[in-house]
Amino acid sequence: MEGAAAPTIASGEPIAVGAEFAAAAGASAESLPSSSYICGDCGHKNRLKHGDTIRCRSCGYRILYKARTKMIVQYEAR
Repeated sequence: MEGAAAPTIASGEPIAVGAEFAAAAGASAESLPSSSYICGDCGHKNRLKHGDTIRCRSCGYRILYKARTKMIVQYEAR
């Protein structure tokens, strides 16, 4: 799209995304929470933060699976 503009809010300010959002919210990129992912090819565990490239750091494979939590989750069913 030629001449496309960045999305803005009602006040006309551009919407911040990723690391820009963290900086605007007063948080540094290092303080953002990271999540654990497991590589679909080699099984290597990867820690990714918001905005990181989705790629295994060991083999470069681009399919990562979210690791399950160790916390016990119990739901009440009726």
